[in-house]
Amino acid sequence: MNKVNADVVALQEATGASGWSGNFDHIELPAGEAGYPWYYRANHAESWLFSYGTAILSRLPVSETLQYTFGHSPPTLNKGFLLGQVSWMNHNAPGSVLTVDVVSVHLDFYWQRVRDEQIAAMAEVFANRENPMIIMGDFNSEWLAEKSVVKKLAEKAGMSVYDPGATDLHTYNSSRRYDWILISDEFAFVHYEVLPDVISDHLAVLAEIKLKNITE
Repeated sequence: MNKVNADVVALQEATGASGWSGNFDHIELPAGEAGYPWYYRANHAESWLFSYGTAILSRLPVSETLQYTFGHSPPTLNKGFLLGQVSWMNHNAPGSVLTVDVVSVHLDFYWQRVRDEQIAAMAEVFANRENPMIIMGDFNSEWLAEKSVVKKLAEKAGMSVYDPGATDLHTYNSSRRYDWILISDEFAFVHYEVLPDVISDHLAVLAEIKLKNITE
């Protein structure tokens, strides 16, 4: 995180202190080491052995959070999303702050039907929100798939992704683009890349995003 100096980081499969994780919080420790004063983790699956969910780390102030756990979907662990309201400096109105909804999400990897239900739940929750939005996460879905849930969510929420047809942005197993960043119409991508560092079975996605000028 220090290497790329990201303002906001979204993590999935984020584990808390448990026997499975070595009895330390896998979000609190890196947040402290990398200098993220605002950090939050949502537990979507928890037992005596593990504590598992989504997380957001931010160098920008976070005023409010909302966590949502999708319905149980055996044989996989519960999935869900964490939403944080982040204060973004608004260059269109100097001295003012824009509140942005930033979302970290993890969808089911096993069932297409379950992923469809999960994005329907997301769309329902987001329908009543008026803030600009950025969604980041593991969708376990590709844009060009016959039943693409990431494409369906983008269409339902009126959001866009970076170069959906790109063939060089794989994030899983060297051939799948499962990890995505969706932005609402107030924003534009400046830069986008998949980082080569191997720290899990998925590769990290890095994006520079700007607030559009009022005239754009």
